[in-house]
Amino acid sequence: MTALLADPGSKLANYTVTNTPATLTITKAALSVVANAATMAYGGPLPSLSGTVTGVISGDTITASYSTNATVTSPVLGTYTVTALLADPGSKLANYTVTNTPATLTITKAALSVVANAATMAYGGPLPSLSGTVTGVISGDTITASYSTNATVTSPVLGTYTVTALLADPGSKLANYTVTNTPATFTITKAALSVVANAATMAYGGPLPSLSGTVTGVISGDTITASYSTNATVTSPVLGTYTVTALLADPGRSWRTTR
Repeated sequence: MTALLADPGSKLANYTVTNTPATLTITKAALSVVANAATMAYGGPLPSLSGTVTGVISGDTITASYSTNATVTSPVLGTYTVTALLADPGSKLANYTVTNTPATLTITKAALSVVANAATMAYGGPLPSLSGTVTGVISGDTITASYSTNATVTSPVLGTYTVTALLADPGSKLANYTVTNTPATFTITKAALSVVANAATMAYGGPLPSLSGTVTGVISGDTITASYSTNATVTSPVLGTYTVTALLADPGRSWRTTR
C-alpha cells in the first residue's frame, strides 16, 4: 500500500519526503457448504442429494456435487453420510476458508408382507398343501416362507384352526424390513358317512330275519358302528309298511336312518 501526496499549494519542493509503503493483507473469504439430510428405503433407489453453498464471490465458478457412502444394498443399521465435493474450475478455492458440513443419510425399513392362503380339508384328512404370498422382498435377499397349521388329520370339525407363515432368512436380512404376517383360516369340513340298511324278507308269522347294512366313510380310528331293527313283528300282517332302521353308535352321539 503506497501514499500519494497532494500539494495544491506547490510546497513539496520545501520538503525532503520519506514515503514509506505498508502491507495490505487480503484475508480469505468464508465459504460454507452444508449438505442436506436425506432418506431412502432399504433397497433403494438412492435419493437425489443436495445442499447449500454460501459465500462464493461473484465471478468465481465454485460449485458443489453431493455423494453418499450408502448403496442400494446398504442395511438399515449403519452410519451413512451425505458429503459435498467442491468443483473449482477457476482455481479460486485458495482464496476461501471452507467449512464443509456433511449430513446424515437415513435408510428406513422396507415393507414386507406375508399373507397365508386359506385352506380347507375334509375331516380325517389328508392335510392339504399350504401356501401363501410374500411381497416386498428386495432383489438379492433370500427370504422365503413356509406354511403350517395347528390342525391335524384327527382334528374335529368344530375348532379354530389357522394357516401361519414362518419366514426363513439365511442371509440375515429381516432386520431391514417391517414385516406384516397375516395368517389365514383353516377350515375342516364334515366327512361324508353313508349308512345303507339292507332290505329283508320274512314269512308271515316269523321268525324275524337277521338284519344288516353297510356303513361307509368312517375315518380310521373312529368307532362308529351301526345296529339294525325293524318295526315289523312276528304277528305283522302281509299288508303293511315295514322298514329296516339303522342306529349309529358313537360315544356321546347317535343318528337314526331308515330304509
